[in-house]
Amino acid sequence: MLAHGAVVDDLISPPSVSSLKIPAELPSDHDVHHEIDLVPGSKYCVSRQGPLPRDQVKAIDDFFEGHRQASHGRESISPHWSPTFCAKKATGGWRIVHAFSKLNDATIPAQTPIPRKDMVLDSITGSVI
Repeated sequence: MLAHGAVVDDLISPPSVSSLKIPAELPSDHDVHHEIDLVPGSKYCVSRQGPLPRDQVKAIDDFFEGHRQASHGRESISPHWSPTFCAKKATGGWRIVHAFSKLNDATIPAQTPIPRKDMVLDSITGSVI
């Protein structure tokens, strides 16, 4: 019961964060294109794909086919390649995982780290629009 005697009949639950539905369209890119800065002299980062169990291959194929049908993907033009595999979820499904370790090793770390959410909120406290 609330302070004035009103009873809350219905509680609205927030939408699931991990929805399995693929959105109808991608958000606009705002003409922002990202590039990865590599250590000078580094070569293409290519890792071989190892054999996978059939159920993981099916999960990966279904994942990419769903995104292809929704027009959420395009053929990669990157010279870098990393293997894809699956990790078992607690709910029984598969989580798609990409092994970017070689690419991460050849990447120049960002000079200005991305600020944490709490730091951003603290910096705008008391701001007026």
